[in-house]
Amino acid sequence: SFCTLLYYTTMGLSMGLRTLGRCLCKLVVRDDDDHTTSFSKKVYLVAYFSAIVTTVIGFLPRHEPVGYVMSATNVVGGVGCFIQLLIERKLRHNVAELWLYLTGLNIMYGDLVKVAAYRNRTWAFFVLLVDISLVTRLKPRVTRNLVVALLLWLLVLFFENWLRFGLYDLSFLPSQAERRKATDCSTLPCKQPLIECASSVIAQYLIFLLDVYFTRSFAEGMYREHEKMEAAISATERIALSLAKFNLDEAEIILDTALLSPPLDAAFRSILSNLEMYRPYLPQSCFVHEDYNQLAGTA
Repeated sequence: SFCTLLYYTTMGLSMGLRTLGRCLCKLVVRDDDDHTTSFSKKVYLVAYFSAIVTTVIGFLPRHEPVGYVMSATNVVGGVGCFIQLLIERKLRHNVAELWLYLTGLNIMYGDLVKVAAYRNRTWAFFVLLVDISLVTRLKPRVTRNLVVALLLWLLVLFFENWLRFGLYDLSFLPSQAERRKATDCSTLPCKQPLIECASSVIAQYLIFLLDVYFTRSFAEGMYREHEKMEAAISATERIALSLAKFNLDEAEIILDTALLSPPLDAAFRSILSNLEMYRPYLPQSCFVHEDYNQLAGTA
């Protein structure tokens, strides 16, 4: 049946995209990358790829003459950033910032064309740009600039809708005849073309799903880092107590199983090695395993 075909098609596309994503991530993520760097690379990889695909299929409206220039600029910028990330395997923040600003400009243009033609708007994509700037820890001014740009843009459209100072009448926007088609029906709202309806649904899905992906990935990464930090603190406390009691065998066992950072692990192993060498020259009283709190209280 149609539902079964749609289900298996969706599952196949999902599996194919996941496989493609894993392969691309292996290409751009280095073994020595920390969690923040690897996560940022994955986010921009998804963002670049999504921007390229959505622009190519006409997701952002291309309207002569400015629309084609804006769309071509967005595609070229996305492809350039994508290639730079694949070749250098290094995330350049200045390139990412430039891409965010360029994409924001394209979103505002697309929103202007949409609202002038009485179609579904695209300004909500700014939410994804703000999410990207936040979760990848770009400079605070980037997020601030994106937020201010969106608020000013919505304010400009508010005054245009109220006062009609001529923004919707620019030559590169849909003409009055094209706008009348959107309301030329017996019952409002009028029926829209299939491509327009499909692009609107895809836009809503992309905004929601990508926002969930960015937020969930960032939250899961924070949870993992927090768990690692708590485990490292607990292991450090246990190792320190064992060393204070000269229980070197126990300290070595804990050190072998603990997931400490390389500098901290090396420091503890150096201390352990030094105590092993000094052990034959220390008095027997150092090896009496009393309660450490009592030793600390009588010291």
